[in-house]
Amino acid sequence: MSKYTFKVKITKYIEIEIKDELFTPNFMKESEKFMHGFTTIKEHAEHIAQFFARFNDTDGMDGYCGMEDAFDVLEIREDVDVDEMDVSE
Repeated sequence: MSKYTFKVKITKYIEIEIKDELFTPNFMKESEKFMHGFTTIKEHAEHIAQFFARFNDTDGMDGYCGMEDAFDVLEIREDVDVDEMDVSE
């Protein structure tokens, strides 16, 4: 029996489309206080992209309840690099 170990690096390129008008001044003020300290819509977009990259979904993302229509996530491309680390036969 052979055993192989690989290091797999996955790079995801994700585009986030934000409906700016739904990120109201009140939402921004409250989210800055209670969530992550984000002060810009771009910071929210980056957070959404990171969450999507980890979980392939945005369901269950804290702080965006009722904001489901505020953004769309499009996974543009995924690159995979594989390096063989160690082989035992």
